[in-house]
This record gives sequence, structure tokens and C-alpha cells, in this order.
Amino acid sequence: MRTILENLPRIAQIQLAENPGRHEPWTREINFTNLFCSIDEEGYDDWVRCEYVLAGKTEEGLKWVQPYLQGGGD
Repeated sequence: MRTILENLPRIAQIQLAENPGRHEPWTREINFTNLFCSIDEEGYDDWVRCEYVLAGKTEEGLKWVQPYLQGGGD
């Protein structure tokens, strides 16, 4: 996180997937809530893109993002 925040002015795109397996970010191996809150606090307003392999159906694979789109996070 420190490296991301130190270099945030240089970052035009954050690309994410979960570890392991490059699936939807729901295993909490990576703390995406902390990432999203931190970059929001620092004023990051560029792209955050998801590049992952769906573990199931598309509708199921997009449920994780709903709290973030509604201004929350969990």
C-alpha cells in the first residue's frame, strides 16, 4: 500500500484481480476495501480496472463491487 500511495500521482490505471487464481476479489487475500479507501482519501480519480477470470456466472462475479459503487465498502 505504501508503494502505491507514494507513486499515486504517477499511476493512471490500477488493475486488479484476486490472489490466488486471478478471480473475483472476494477471498480477502488482498484487502481491496483498504486499497479503495486509501486511494479515495488521496484523491485518486483515474481508472480502476478489473482483469480476472470469472469463477462462475458473470452476474455472480460482479456482486463484490456493489458496495463500492454505492459509496460504501465492506
